[in-house]
Amino acid sequence: MAEHSATSLAERGWIHRGSWLADFTATLVLVIGVICALGALATASVSVLSSTAEATVVVDPSALRGDGMTSKLVLPAGTYVEPLASSREFSFKVAPAPVHLRLAANSALILTQLFLAAGCWLLWRLLRTIGRGEPFDPQNGRRLVWLGVVALGLGVAVPGAEWLSGFLIIEYFDADRHLDPIGITLNATVTAVLFGLVFLALASAFARGTRLTQDVDGLV
Repeated sequence: MAEHSATSLAERGWIHRGSWLADFTATLVLVIGVICALGALATASVSVLSSTAEATVVVDPSALRGDGMTSKLVLPAGTYVEPLASSREFSFKVAPAPVHLRLAANSALILTQLFLAAGCWLLWRLLRTIGRGEPFDPQNGRRLVWLGVVALGLGVAVPGAEWLSGFLIIEYFDADRHLDPIGITLNATVTAVLFGLVFLALASAFARGTRLTQDVDGLV
């Protein structure tokens, strides 16, 4: 009896420590989510208030001199390019630019911050149920599905927005045809998509765990 009582106390201690850790992690995640949401608001505000739109572009090698600088580009007034670390990538800046182009130029960053804020909110809700000792809450399966959607959005929508913003800016100003929007980075895209698939797989496992828990409760 004493041994059983000691074991129960030890188990309750582990549960208490696990609950404390889940609550602390949930609070940290919530703070990060709020920071991301405020960052998205700040980025959008700066885009509206500023006068410059900027996009990363790739320059056709035929337009480059031997030193890697541009030599054949004919750009509209108020636009210019600056070399980046890559030999063919340049920062294409336009000033003044219409507000919708300024928002488009920062759309990838705004989407990243919004997706991260949404992911943190979902993860916070999930961790709170774990802290209460209810990991197989019926809502957790749906939250994991949405976390998978968020990860897929980071892997597909954000790179797509970056490419589209460069395309819109170049097309709007009818810039020289030696300029192209930067391509989508496959490494980051594949990683985010894999995370999304992992979350969807976890959602399926949670759904099965929830059904098993409900079946056991029904038997008891």
